[in-house]
Amino acid sequence: MPEVVNKPEVDDEPGGDQKKRRRGIRDLPAWTGVLGTVIALVGAVIAYEQTRLATVENQASEQQSLVTLVSEISQLRRSLASASPGSFAPIDEAGDADAAQGIALVDALHDHVPAIDNLELGEAFYDSHEYHEALISLARAATEGSDPHYRSTALRAAARILYYIGGTANDRQAETDITEAYKAFDGQPDIPRAQLDNNREDTDLYAVSVGATANCALAHAELRQAHGLIAADPASAYFPIAEDVKDAKRSIKACR
Repeated sequence: MPEVVNKPEVDDEPGGDQKKRRRGIRDLPAWTGVLGTVIALVGAVIAYEQTRLATVENQASEQQSLVTLVSEISQLRRSLASASPGSFAPIDEAGDADAAQGIALVDALHDHVPAIDNLELGEAFYDSHEYHEALISLARAATEGSDPHYRSTALRAAARILYYIGGTANDRQAETDITEAYKAFDGQPDIPRAQLDNNREDTDLYAVSVGATANCALAHAELRQAHGLIAADPASAYFPIAEDVKDAKRSIKACR
């Protein structure tokens, strides 16, 4: 019986192992490209997140700086009431410097600033006779959606400046601001009727005091309207309103 000799196993196809190695080498560039893209995307995500966190931290720092500045401005303005005449100028200069720094911070924060902060800046600029900067800050405080109290206050303050500067265009804008201040609480949810009426009374009397010389006939109409509101609202007959009425009547006499 012939002896069976076992032959060593060979690839079905000559050079099979070498072909597989060559295919693997040819596939490497594709895998390397995919891996490089993934690494680049991960790097971009990490860089974006680091930038976002740095921006958030920077904004938080700027907002805290603004809060500190506004607090200092408020304290400086209150200190004027009891300051000696010789200290007025240094206090005004300090307030002006703080306000200038404050408006730069507001610009850096892209107007994401509470209305009260812009209102304080506007009043500080007004006190230092920087009327252009005051109007910018007051306009920011009076934007739609602001707290109606701050919106009304800012609009009245802007009207005061515009009437003071004078000129037909400024007078008309002041009248528009007064109208908007008068309506600041209209349509607001959960606002008591008394608060709405008080805002209207305050606005009318304020308008008479600051705008009588610009438009005497309008001032008379506003004073009559204020008297009607006060008569219909017994709760409004308190000390500040009484003083405001006296101021308004003095302004009416001057415009005659």
